[in-house]
Amino acid sequence: MHTHGADSRNEMVPFAPARSSLAASARLRAGSDASVTDIGIFAPAPTADIQHRPASHRIVTGSASLHRVGIQKASASRIRSCSRIGNTRASVSLPPHALSSHPLPSYAHGHSASSRLYALTDPLPPRLADRHWTARRPSASAVLLHRTMGSDLDLQIEQLKKCQPLSETQVKELCLKAREILIEEGNVQHVDAPVTICGDIHGQFFDLMELFKHGGMCPETNYLFLGDFVDRGFYSVETFLLLLAFKVRYPDRITLIRGNHESRQITQVYGFYDECVRKYGSVNVWRYCCEVFDYLALGAVVDGRVFCVHGGLSPSISTLDQIRNIDRKQEVPHDGAMCDLLWSDPDDITGWGMSPRGAGYLFGGDVVQQFAHTNDLDLIARAHQLVLEGYKLMFDQTIVTVWSAPNYCYRCGNVASILKLDDALNQKYETFDAAAQEAHGVPAKRPAPEYFL
Repeated sequence: MHTHGADSRNEMVPFAPARSSLAASARLRAGSDASVTDIGIFAPAPTADIQHRPASHRIVTGSASLHRVGIQKASASRIRSCSRIGNTRASVSLPPHALSSHPLPSYAHGHSASSRLYALTDPLPPRLADRHWTARRPSASAVLLHRTMGSDLDLQIEQLKKCQPLSETQVKELCLKAREILIEEGNVQHVDAPVTICGDIHGQFFDLMELFKHGGMCPETNYLFLGDFVDRGFYSVETFLLLLAFKVRYPDRITLIRGNHESRQITQVYGFYDECVRKYGSVNVWRYCCEVFDYLALGAVVDGRVFCVHGGLSPSISTLDQIRNIDRKQEVPHDGAMCDLLWSDPDDITGWGMSPRGAGYLFGGDVVQQFAHTNDLDLIARAHQLVLEGYKLMFDQTIVTVWSAPNYCYRCGNVASILKLDDALNQKYETFDAAAQEAHGVPAKRPAPEYFL
């Protein structure tokens, strides 16, 4: 699992001996001058025998305290992005063998055995623990900071899994936290294999749940979604918020990149805006989500070999570094490199051609071959186009279109697919059909759109 800013080596780190008791609410204090800080993995202890370095970034406790059962590197900028937080929870994820060696308390309800939330208390001056022992840190462990939200995030995820929308206040909090996480990601996000790559979803919530039946639920499966979460379908709000909640809860187990429909202008035409107004009675939720859209990455690279993007390539872009230099935190422009990445399509032509969509370009196999050679890529994975068979390989299998919305618009009759890449980047395509219509009451008839974006 890739952990932002983490040192993945199995280094020896100090552990404090197990104690007992309970820790209450918490406050995190972190200075703004350090580049990297140590974040402790904590469990309850009766005294404040905690050492946390550097001093300007201590996590300490009050009347009840915590002892450190692990340690991990984390980006100080991630902490600084949470500077407005009144209180913060540390979400601890450990592999099973670490839990068996250092059992964590069972009172943290609503969380899996391998991932629970613990609160930290108001700071006291720390004292060095008089005894320490060492243990090898599991390379898969991770410490994630979460803004304390109005209600428990795991409960919100369970609510969203039932296609039950969150309150407007909960949506606002979720979107704020998502932006704090997404701002730390680059334009081209690094993703570790194995990973499951998914194409357009377009608000087809129950088909997204069908996808999870085939691919596995997050965080057990590492996911990369290629954009177009909203519009067209009837459940864009629940679809996007569920994926966003997964991103906040498990930021290193799901990657969301921007599609051409993650746009203020497009969503006002193709359904998401109207759905937000209909379900919430105002435009606020739509605005919160659109602000998140501006922070989504433009692409991803899996193990340095598979480039993932929503649409395609651009005549303005020849290297991945050029994509990394784009200012992405804006509405999708009408033209230019950022627009092209979200709108372009491969076609059986040579070189570049005008796109019938009115945005982006058509590009041929020679363009794909040159881009792959320049950037040392084996494959380009993209979405953006309906494929009746669920996926389509082109140009000697150097580019693939993955489509993950079965029976698109509830009328096209297509199957959907996901692309599973294993540790060696071997490709496995798995197709699936739409969820049973009677299970979610989708109307039998719906006017077809004039054209498919």
